Amino acid sequence: MITLLLIGQSFSYAQKCRQYQRIPKSKAAAKHYYNLTIERHQIGGLLKALPYMPNLTNLEIVGCPLDQIPKQIYKLPLTHLSLIEGKTSCDFPLEITQMKTLEHLWLSSNNISNLPEELFGLTNLKSMVVSDNRLTKLSPSIKKLKNLKFLDIGHNGIKKLPKEIGLLSQLEHLNISSNWLEYVPSSIGELTNLTELQLVDNNLYHHITGINIKDREGSYKTLPESFCKLKKLKKLDLPENLKALPTAFGELDALEELTIPSPMMTLPISFGNLKSLKKLTMNSDSITFHRDFGNLAQLEEIYLHNSAYRCIPDLPETFGNLSNLKVAVLGHVGKLPNSMTKLKKLKSLSIQTFHYDRTLPPILQKLSTVEKLTLYGVNTIPKWFYEMDHLTHVNFENADLHRSVKYKMEGKNQNCKVYGI
Repeated sequence: MITLLLIGQSFSYAQKCRQYQRIPKSKAAAKHYYNLTIERHQIGGLLKALPYMPNLTNLEIVGCPLDQIPKQIYKLPLTHLSLIEGKTSCDFPLEITQMKTLEHLWLSSNNISNLPEELFGLTNLKSMVVSDNRLTKLSPSIKKLKNLKFLDIGHNGIKKLPKEIGLLSQLEHLNISSNWLEYVPSSIGELTNLTELQLVDNNLYHHITGINIKDREGSYKTLPESFCKLKKLKKLDLPENLKALPTAFGELDALEELTIPSPMMTLPISFGNLKSLKKLTMNSDSITFHRDFGNLAQLEEIYLHNSAYRCIPDLPETFGNLSNLKVAVLGHVGKLPNSMTKLKKLKSLSIQTFHYDRTLPPILQKLSTVEKLTLYGVNTIPKWFYEMDHLTHVNFENADLHRSVKYKMEGKNQNCKVYGI
């Protein structure tokens, strides 16, 4: 049972925020139930208590196949309905399409293979989650859900998005990750209220005029230029096989978090104009931080996860706000660039090396602002390391070190905790 008490709110408001996980034992208690989460074996008790639960508006049932949900449930005046992890394949219950009061519908992990056209008549829906099912298409009728702000169709087998998706003018969050998408329609640029978009784990091939989309050799792995019209986009996870970004990508003025998992060949010059970017994750060894990236002054976190890096790349001085840096390198960890000493706000540093010589570079002594340090595969600790009294958290991963290192480090610096050995 989770209780939420808000200062300045009445007791009745706090009651509405309480999420119950058990059937009420009395009629008096039942009238205070607004939100309820139950599992399959509790459904019988729910049916008995329903006549005494006039205020129930939010119901979640976990682990019950859709064809075993009692019909009485669909007659409730619910605003939130979550039927998840039913898993067994069955037809979509059409009774749901008659629940006109619904604002939030979650149907993940139910082996659903088709969404009936009647579903898109629920025009009050603000959020819909149908992830982890067996959907292969999304109907153009999705355009009818004008009030939709959150749509999750991830982990399905969808190959094509209807162009009508661009008519969801209120949409703020869109997850289409882990599907079979071949391209993103140009209409995606019409989602001007979109703040978060997840595209990871797809097979995008942007269509070029005159080239059949099925001709994989002729298709260019990128995104439509209209993508750059998403001026409110704050978080973006890109698919793995992209080879380039649109030339105007830097016009995404609000972008704060960006994940680029693909071994991209090029980044547009405009990339350096992402002035709101705070967190950047990349899995590529082909990118260098050249002068054109100097405008990324708000960047606070960089994660470079690719063992093909031979050394940690040089970082521009303008990355002065960087507080968190995590890099995996194939080469010697000792090749830390001198530019790192100019990162005056760096608080957390994580370095993973696959080189046989796993000693620590002396330049670490100069990183006096670092408080949390994670090192992988270290087998030798120099004397100067024990004098780094600014460290508060040291984590050794896959290290071949004696436990005495921990005792000595914590003995020298009582504010430091050492983990991993």
